[in-house]
Amino acid sequence: MECCRFSGEKIPRVEYTPQEIETWRTVYNELVSLYPTHACKEFNYIFPLLQQNCGFRSDNIPQLQDVSDFLKDCTGFTLRPVAGLLSSRDFLAGLAFREIGLASLGASDEVIKQLATLYWFTIEFGICLQSGEKKAYGAGLLSSFGELQYALSDKPSVVPFDPAVTSTTEYPITEYQPKYFLADSFASAKNKLQ
Repeated sequence: MECCRFSGEKIPRVEYTPQEIETWRTVYNELVSLYPTHACKEFNYIFPLLQQNCGFRSDNIPQLQDVSDFLKDCTGFTLRPVAGLLSSRDFLAGLAFREIGLASLGASDEVIKQLATLYWFTIEFGICLQSGEKKAYGAGLLSSFGELQYALSDKPSVVPFDPAVTSTTEYPITEYQPKYFLADSFASAKNKLQ
């Protein structure tokens, strides 16, 4: 989406094909059936707001501009479409006015890689403990019904979240993660990161 590469530009609306909507319906319905038992309580609290304000429904693929507007109103974050996977430095620079992003400004390549790896294993593929059960909070998990089921099964390795270990762990980007890091709680994970 070349036309939206600059901050503040509107994201174009997309007219989805019937096949794309049917694919969305399948994925959406599978995910919605898993959220009550697999997603963290914070996500389950917020998801109805996405349905109400952003058009998340089985018969409608949300428009990115609608989601971006909602996120901006709630958090100050906005979406910016990109073509493909960004470099860690470019991605973290996009978060520059949040804590993890600020840590990346002027950082060495090694520190950038460690921050990106922490982001991968928390914001994308994070699992936390709630009421004695593993629950997903990472966006990568909450958007893939296959990996969501896999991550909370007994198949992958799940180890305690330790930033020193997590930040140096290699990870694949084209297959399910062989290892996930379990945070005792959001507060505990945040304290360990400071």
